[in-house]
Amino acid sequence: MDLDVAAAGPHGVEVRTQVDPVALVPLLLIALAKLLLPLLVDGAYGFHRDELALVDDALPPEEWARAGVLAGNYGEAGAVELYGPAHGLPPPISGVNSFWERGYGDPPPETLVVLGFTSAQLEPLFRNCAPAARVANRYGVANEETRHPDVFVCRDPVRPWAELWPTLRRFA
Repeated sequence: MDLDVAAAGPHGVEVRTQVDPVALVPLLLIALAKLLLPLLVDGAYGFHRDELALVDDALPPEEWARAGVLAGNYGEAGAVELYGPAHGLPPPISGVNSFWERGYGDPPPETLVVLGFTSAQLEPLFRNCAPAARVANRYGVANEETRHPDVFVCRDPVRPWAELWPTLRRFA
């Protein structure tokens, strides 16, 4: 069964043809890939296990005993969760979606290595934040990591953790 396809041709002349629907499948797959590929790879590139060495290097070894890793999105939190133990990193804390339910730890971290935030987002939360590294995106994919590439070391929250933690909750 063929489909009857009509389109405007040159000089406004209507062009009609018969098309086998099976011949349209590759075109539909290409169109679908162009639409979905950016969504599928958004968090897959830019922050990966190689960048965890940057996080590990952000603090001296003796400070990690009282430190935590605050991740701004699921991709970063997942990378720290999955690959962080090989670098000696603690489990991540994050305010995004169900990660927030896990809390901030007991005792709360005294120092945080922060991923996926801007300095403007951190200024109202901590009295002391400084850039420590920058995540590179070697694939050139525009995603959350390219929008927030800096790794910060933050200390001295402006409020107790019990008050600060609810302000970090977000749904993404």
